[in-house]
Amino acid sequence: LNMRERLLQLTGGEARDVNVKTFHSFAAELMNLYPDYFWNGARLSTAPDTTQIEIIQSILATLPLNSPLALRFAGNFTAGRDVKNALKLAKEAGLTPSQLESLIQANLAYLDVIEPQLIELLAKPLSAKTLPQLLVAVESLPDQGLGEQLEPLQDLGHVIKESLRQAIVADEDTGKTKQTGKWKQRWVQSVDGAKGMHKERERNNWWLSLTGVYESYRKQLHARGYYDYSDMVVEVISQLRQKPRLLAEVQERFLYVLIDEFQDTNAAQLQLAHLVADHPQANGNPNLMAVGDDDQSIYKFNGAELSNMLSFKRSYPNTKLIVLTDNYRSSQTVLTASTKVIEQVADRLVHRDTTITKQLVARNEPKKPGELVHVNYPTEEQELSDICERVVEEYKSGQHSIGVLARDHASLQRLSSLLAAQNIPIRYEKQNNILDHTAVRLIHDIATLVVNIEQGNTAYVNMLLSRTLRAPMWNLSPELLWNVASQTYPNKSWLDYVIRTKDQQLHEIADWLLWLATESAHEPLPVMLEYIIGLRTSKYLTSPLKQYFLSRSHTEDLKKVDTEYLEALSAVRLLRSLVHDFTRSPQANLSDCVNFVQLSLDTGEIIADESVFVSGPEPVELLTVHKAKGLEFESVYIINAVDANWKPNVGGRKCPANLPLQPAGDDMDDYARLMYVAITRAKRSVTIASYREDVQGKEVLATPLVHNAISLQNIEPTELPSPVITLEEHLAWPRLNIENEQLNLKA
Repeated sequence: LNMRERLLQLTGGEARDVNVKTFHSFAAELMNLYPDYFWNGARLSTAPDTTQIEIIQSILATLPLNSPLALRFAGNFTAGRDVKNALKLAKEAGLTPSQLESLIQANLAYLDVIEPQLIELLAKPLSAKTLPQLLVAVESLPDQGLGEQLEPLQDLGHVIKESLRQAIVADEDTGKTKQTGKWKQRWVQSVDGAKGMHKERERNNWWLSLTGVYESYRKQLHARGYYDYSDMVVEVISQLRQKPRLLAEVQERFLYVLIDEFQDTNAAQLQLAHLVADHPQANGNPNLMAVGDDDQSIYKFNGAELSNMLSFKRSYPNTKLIVLTDNYRSSQTVLTASTKVIEQVADRLVHRDTTITKQLVARNEPKKPGELVHVNYPTEEQELSDICERVVEEYKSGQHSIGVLARDHASLQRLSSLLAAQNIPIRYEKQNNILDHTAVRLIHDIATLVVNIEQGNTAYVNMLLSRTLRAPMWNLSPELLWNVASQTYPNKSWLDYVIRTKDQQLHEIADWLLWLATESAHEPLPVMLEYIIGLRTSKYLTSPLKQYFLSRSHTEDLKKVDTEYLEALSAVRLLRSLVHDFTRSPQANLSDCVNFVQLSLDTGEIIADESVFVSGPEPVELLTVHKAKGLEFESVYIINAVDANWKPNVGGRKCPANLPLQPAGDDMDDYARLMYVAITRAKRSVTIASYREDVQGKEVLATPLVHNAISLQNIEPTELPSPVITLEEHLAWPRLNIENEQLNLKA
């Protein structure tokens, strides 16, 4: 939307017909423009994550027991999440099931050929003096012969050779073989005394076993009337390749293609852009422009890869390269510090192509110089409290362009509460798993209880009723609950007891539950949820759930609304929509809702609800670094910059070496780029905050990424308020209350 608005402003409205789309919305537009080419004209809808998991689980259940994908623990398939992520990655690489299978089979055949030759070449210990001879020998090995038809997917032989070249360059001036040794360990290992390319073979075999699941998954998904989000681009690519008439029409419609944020594109998106732009009359020189910065490639979890930028020049040898070095956002001080961070990245475009240099120059220096400092505190609590005070002081001085960035939401939520307590307006886009919300869990318990009453499942009714009655919304006394428990122990029915009890409140609850069970057989889900929440009056009582959450507001100001209740309503609205998509029936019921939530809980599926909290005008913005991409602030605070938050993940499912399918966070380069993006959000001031000791008293290290970039200032306990005051601040549960909920609705 911002891009479109800027285009209209710059052209005086003449660019109104220019299509400004994300790749997925562009794919969706092509599907709408040419529906007969996709799924035989069938109108499919996007599959909810839970539906995808359900289909995957059903497919895994049919696999032979010796399949690496069929392993179970506690009744669930251990590979379920890996399979779901792998399917997504395969689609982001632009691979159909048959293409993936062909590529993996070609990889395994190539390993059979090259493995004995590589083992022989690496039999002797490495020596710095013989590295040039090793490179010549490895480069003489045969290539896989994949060709360029699947760019930016790479020939496995090219990957092996290119990775050796990079390792040798890294070792060149050291007189050692450290990086080349890592390269050797990456490609050849010894297992039970036998040397071989064991890791690469294992990776390919796992992905080969995935190909059959991939094919079945697509068929079942489409049979149910769904496609998943990643399907869109892959399907459009597939049809453009198979249907010359469609390709010709699309190429005539879109004569010029510009890709912004090119470093964030994945393999499938690049293939789509190539197909659209490669008009026959262009003779291999299409009207295609790509704008990107590999140093800001932080969306690797969406399949974004540096290989896209590298393959662009291979695909279009006549590409005119323009390097932009003028910077109109940040001061030179900020740019110099960020350069020291990004120079730690091993794999950059400037290393792959020595004709490129990036020496950024500030062209809009601020009139008032800023400050760059790395502040290290004794504890995390003291860090957040002092950063809060610094932000408050800066805000009250009249400087309102402030961004607070972090790797995750935990620290942001705590700091947002501290700032709100100081009456500093904030904007914080929270991301919650709705299944963790107290109200959603309570609604699920009541709904499950009602469904099991309707089905006559006595064992579950006993367990669920005992848990439901203990919910504080009923305000039942401990003595009454103990009396019910003792009277029904060990095997008597709780429901029978509360039906016959003389206690009026218990009796009303029992009648209400029985009535809900009857209604659930014919009432739609929205009506049943209204009864359970207390938005609709029923025959016996009105559920106290709504009033309970409204009464929990921790403020004396009646104008402020407790956000927990607003979050609950937002979560229920999202849940109702997802259940409707999950059932694919005209009218979802309460049982559908119970099944959906239980499946999500069993498989560990997160149902994210992003709600924006805005407490006033000109707010301090609290964001994850990924959310801050593209934004700018006069002052930036980067909190919790400790090593544990800014280093690679351990383990995880690895992909074949020639598939750009690696998840984010698998190497240190990812985190250096992330820190670079965080620092360059600032126009003039950057404060990085870390701490030395965790809650268990263990030593914590600050991230080394900023060690040589920004001066360190150690804060001693004597320079801070009493630890008692700080701990009391942080023991209070972080709560946000809003004065005007309309601010949040507009946000």
